[in-house]
Amino acid sequence: MLLMNQTPDNPDSSYPPNSYLSSEYLEWFSPEELKFRWTEALGLETSKWRRSTELYTALMLASFMDAEGSCFPALESLAQPMKKSQDTVRRSLKTMEEEGWLVVIPRPHRSNIYQAILPHYALHKLIEKRKQKRQVFSFYDLKSSMEGVLGLTLSAYGFNWLDTEFFPDWARLEGRIIQLINQMGGPSANLAPLVRWMTEGAYSGVETPVAFLLKRAGDFSKAYNHLRRKPKER
Repeated sequence: MLLMNQTPDNPDSSYPPNSYLSSEYLEWFSPEELKFRWTEALGLETSKWRRSTELYTALMLASFMDAEGSCFPALESLAQPMKKSQDTVRRSLKTMEEEGWLVVIPRPHRSNIYQAILPHYALHKLIEKRKQKRQVFSFYDLKSSMEGVLGLTLSAYGFNWLDTEFFPDWARLEGRIIQLINQMGGPSANLAPLVRWMTEGAYSGVETPVAFLLKRAGDFSKAYNHLRRKPKER
């Protein structure tokens, strides 16, 4: 179990053991969002034991949880809004406990205490999802890549960076190239196709290539999107 550790400080306590969030978790998520990431991870769970009833029960349970994923609602408080029997909810809670997603601490004559647990493999699923969802690059990385693409393009047209201050709409072209770099996957992507496209048909002797290059950039965006969709259409 990833997010909790039993400590010997007070072994007879009826409350959940002292909990901590792993450094791996904190690298990607905040402590306050534990219950949300717990339910999200359960939603990604594909094992046969995780039926819709377990997910529904987890969502209802999470509505009672504090920031550390702990709560102590009565079974009736969970079952009534779900329009399920208490036995059904009890079975779902037991299943999550057996599968390592929940710690259930009984208390005599009182409601149980429930503590959300995020298994190690589930955390990795969340991290992979977050990586795919947000490809974050620094402005420095994007600007450096943009300058690399446009530097080669300028050379092909017989210009240099000092000439660009006299080019109308040059800032617009820089912004368009940054958009294309993001579209291709960011600064770490292979940008050679973009460079080839922008320098193809280059000719010298023009006052400013910006209008032509803006059109080339627009055409590249359309062509790139078409190539990405093509395999899916077969």
